[in-house]
Amino acid sequence: MVSYCQYFPTCGGCDFRDKTYVEQLEYKEKFCRNLLARFSVRDFLPIIPSPHTDYYRHKMDFCAGIAQNGILLGLRQKNRSLAVVDIKDCQVFFKGLEQILEIFRIWAKDYSVLAYELYKRSGEFRYASLRHSKSSGKVMVVGVFALSPDEFFAQNQKFQDLAGRLQNIPEVASIYICLNNKISDETLSDDLRLWSGEKSIKEKINGIDYLSNPMVFLQSNPLACAKLYEVIKQEAISCAGGGDVLDMYCGSGGITLQLAQISGKIKAVDNSQRNIEDARENAKLNGINNIEFICEDAEDFLSKAKFREFSTLILDPPRQ
Repeated sequence: MVSYCQYFPTCGGCDFRDKTYVEQLEYKEKFCRNLLARFSVRDFLPIIPSPHTDYYRHKMDFCAGIAQNGILLGLRQKNRSLAVVDIKDCQVFFKGLEQILEIFRIWAKDYSVLAYELYKRSGEFRYASLRHSKSSGKVMVVGVFALSPDEFFAQNQKFQDLAGRLQNIPEVASIYICLNNKISDETLSDDLRLWSGEKSIKEKINGIDYLSNPMVFLQSNPLACAKLYEVIKQEAISCAGGGDVLDMYCGSGGITLQLAQISGKIKAVDNSQRNIEDARENAKLNGINNIEFICEDAEDFLSKAKFREFSTLILDPPRQ
């Protein structure tokens, strides 16, 4: 069955809404087989499907666009990077989205807030970046504005009003304001200010709690991620259960924490201090104490690692 979306195919958020999920998996498997055809692949295992094909994403960024009377708020048009499709709901995110986006639209109209134009470097409202916990139902809202700190403080009252409106939604547990004057179209900057509520929301995957803050990386589909992590865990058990583990490019501890109960000791390496701090916080949250998190460049660590110490090696490198 094809999952209908009123914004497809104009909206650039999805590519395959006109195909059934079975057809999507068939296409992706064929793509992977063709991509790997020049290698000596011993076994091709079937794709493990997502348990849900709607309302599965943990995070989405909704960009602001110019409208005749107020702002648009939604996703970029397909093949038109500057045009914005004004959307009310999104079938791949969560069902309470419409109310949050409408609060931003009405607030922007009430205060004559203009959408940011990247090439003109004008306007102020850039993005509404949202995270939705599939395990708790809680929502984190980050309003992103092209303002200097002085400009932000001069307009403090209108942001207090925005936070007050968002706080009326029971699911909204965390509200941030991000000041982003970057020339690039990157969504967030380092200037993040917790305006109201909790510093992080939690996402539970296979019984492990992960803290989700505006900058942390979590797999986009936590429901499918649970299956992915379980496959990795079972592989680790069958290969060398109970031995020591080396986890390279560990991020905030996504895979690392899943292996803690079946391993002796784990060394987990990442070159981002922020990732390592988040990983340590996640381990503490779950009462896990057999992991040593190391902030170091992976290649440098590997050049001096003693591999005989480990029964299992996890490699999950970045794309580059």
